[in-house]
Amino acid sequence: MNIIIKINKKQHPTKAIKRIIFFYSLFIFLCTTSSLYAFDDIPTNDPYNHMFQHLVDVGILSSYQDGNFYPSHFISRAEALKIAMSAGGRGWTEYQGDPGFSDIDPNEWYAPIVESAVRQKIINGNNGAFRPSESVTKAEFLAFLFRATNVDFNPFFTRKRGIADDIDQEAWYAPHFAYAKKYQIAHLPADNNYLPYRYLNRK
Repeated sequence: MNIIIKINKKQHPTKAIKRIIFFYSLFIFLCTTSSLYAFDDIPTNDPYNHMFQHLVDVGILSSYQDGNFYPSHFISRAEALKIAMSAGGRGWTEYQGDPGFSDIDPNEWYAPIVESAVRQKIINGNNGAFRPSESVTKAEFLAFLFRATNVDFNPFFTRKRGIADDIDQEAWYAPHFAYAKKYQIAHLPADNNYLPYRYLNRK
């Protein structure tokens, strides 16, 4: 398939180049869209499909071996930590075999990730419980994500009032939701409740 674009000789070269790039990009998009979003369990017209695909493409999430994405599956705390560190561009340090928590098997897939997170001070390892297999809450995930991306919370410790009806200004996660609200990272529903303890699924 060939695309022919006629360029007016009087047209400014920069505009002509932009026009060519636009039509070429459109052509590539139309040719690849039909095969790009290929999760077996997600309709191609799902409005979030491009987000799922992008997260898989950049290695933050992954599809399952059966070709499904499973958007309704809850995310464990171990998975959430991996997602946050991947989003923050954090690499895994050389594994020393000590994740720093009493409830983590050193041979589990997430043990090196947890150990790296402790070393990089994203989480605190004190030989307590990390609860890796439990579902992650909104508040916990924001904490992982913002620490992994070096968010500066200092300005938000004084902006904790009126965040949402269910965010107590004295709660440990209040600055996280203040930041998320300001930069529209977490959607605030019409009922003005963030539901900080709600478990997150992959969607």
